Amino acid sequence: MAPVLAILAALLGSGCLTVSTLETARVLKPDENRFLVGGGTAGGIGTGRFALPTQPNLEVGYRRGVREGYDVGIRASPYGAYIFDAKLALLDDEKLAVAMGLAVAYLTPWTDGARLTMVDPSVPLFVSYDLLDWLAAYGVARAVAQFRTWAGHPTELDWLLISALGLKFGRTSGFIAEATFGHTFSSIPGDFAQWSGALFFAF
Repeated sequence: MAPVLAILAALLGSGCLTVSTLETARVLKPDENRFLVGGGTAGGIGTGRFALPTQPNLEVGYRRGVREGYDVGIRASPYGAYIFDAKLALLDDEKLAVAMGLAVAYLTPWTDGARLTMVDPSVPLFVSYDLLDWLAAYGVARAVAQFRTWAGHPTELDWLLISALGLKFGRTSGFIAEATFGHTFSSIPGDFAQWSGALFFAF
């Protein structure tokens, strides 16, 4: 039980960037740039042996449109978590947008005096709908394969399912609010949640 709790504490406490999304399905136009600064709180859901205390997290990000219907981004936390991702537009209608992504997160925290390396590739599916010109609602679902390596131990593999619901206020600049929920299929399965907010600036 203790290793699982340590892993989730590292995952949530460090603001591991496979937990929050802070992205709608809209893809940036070619050569368009966007900066993001945000944070929130995360923790285990429920009580008992899987319960985790609420943990704060911070993150910054940069995103750029590469070509029509395709953009890439990077996000990082001050705790040593990084995520690199690309997003491809599948549908870009006047109101409705759908996109598919590919992401890899990397995290190397110190846990119980030992270094833990986590590499999390994931495939997210984005759906968003413009409620107003300045307001969009979005949902994200993704499957995550989590590879964990403790110093001196073989690599372990766990699977996570993560979903997010959010609101984006503003088009080129504004605020994003998001609730993220996840389930980990480890030796002791459990649920976790994260509540996030971020300011974004595009140019």
